[in-house]
Amino acid sequence: MSNGQVNGAERLTTTKGQISGRSQGSGAKIPVDRAAHATSPPRRSNDPQPLTVLVADDEVHIVEFLALLLEDEGCQVLKAFNGLQAWEVSERFHPDLVISDVMMPGMTGVDLARRILAAHNGSSPTIVLMSAVGDISGLPDVKFLRKPFDIDHILELVDGGAGA
Repeated sequence: MSNGQVNGAERLTTTKGQISGRSQGSGAKIPVDRAAHATSPPRRSNDPQPLTVLVADDEVHIVEFLALLLEDEGCQVLKAFNGLQAWEVSERFHPDLVISDVMMPGMTGVDLARRILAAHNGSSPTIVLMSAVGDISGLPDVKFLRKPFDIDHILELVDGGAGA
């Protein structure tokens, strides 16, 4: 078991193939298959242009964990820690993939997804909303990822790039 501090009050803990995080908000457990991940080749090594991924969550440890995972896969990662910041980053940098929490201050992930879809009118990035509270309905062009999520599922989304 190992522990790590992220930004003071946040804590990451790894135990028996899971990474758990605690912060001032709720916690998250992310199952990790270290053997499968350790032997996996870089996902986008043949692509000269790295996939740009925006990760948005008000839980710092989740953003930092996903950023490390995705950077290890060769992605360029943009980080946002609330919905309004995610919108601004999305408009400025036009990511290929957006992975956002549903429940965030400033703007929910659902509102963020709606804004991105409306602003890009058919050429929007792939959007994935993640939440522990349940599935999201009414957004057919948005994928849903239930927390705690499987790392392999995240990597499959990256493999699919903008067409996932």
